[in-house]
Amino acid sequence: MTSDSPNLELGVRFRPTDEQLIRYLIKFVASKNYVCNDIEFEDLYRSKKPWELLEDSSDTKYFFTKLKKLELHHTRFIRTLIGGGSWKGKGKGKPVGAKKVGIKKTYNYEENKKDGKDEVNGVSWIMKEYSLDDKVKKLLTNRGIMKHEDVVLCYIRCKVKKSGNHMPTTTVSENDDDDTQPQRPICTSESGNHMPTTTARGNDDDDNCWNVCVH
Repeated sequence: MTSDSPNLELGVRFRPTDEQLIRYLIKFVASKNYVCNDIEFEDLYRSKKPWELLEDSSDTKYFFTKLKKLELHHTRFIRTLIGGGSWKGKGKGKPVGAKKVGIKKTYNYEENKKDGKDEVNGVSWIMKEYSLDDKVKKLLTNRGIMKHEDVVLCYIRCKVKKSGNHMPTTTVSENDDDDTQPQRPICTSESGNHMPTTTARGNDDDDNCWNVCVH
């Protein structure tokens, strides 16, 4: 399935809120063919380095990705890349939404786990990972609408400390949650039968599934 995005207003960035990102994640996992042109599906735990993922982007990029388990029946996930490098967690996750429908966690990229450094040529790479709360995943599974398990939504951003070979053309604020430019929280183009159909009005499907998850 393909989906084309319209031209965006110059200087306006795609910056959804935490709850909006959880909505997009629910849409994706509850659909076989959901597409949002502003959030790509990418295997973040194969061989691509963060600077390769952001090479055609100014400073931030959004992804759906599937987590990899240590073993099939394990509950723990591995966050190392093929060929070296890993994403290391920073602190505990924060709940998203008043009803805790999701969890937001922070990870820093480390090129070499032995030295424990989270900079590559003066650039720190930060990933925010959004996952569904266990009660939401159980609810979607029990209702038979969970199509993709172990999928999360992430965005990757860089912090530039000094000049380096892998530095993108644009730097970001020291506060990696700072959004000082005009924001566009809505996906430029969406497609896919991403919610259980309960009414004839398409927009109601989104609200119904969301309401099911937060109540």
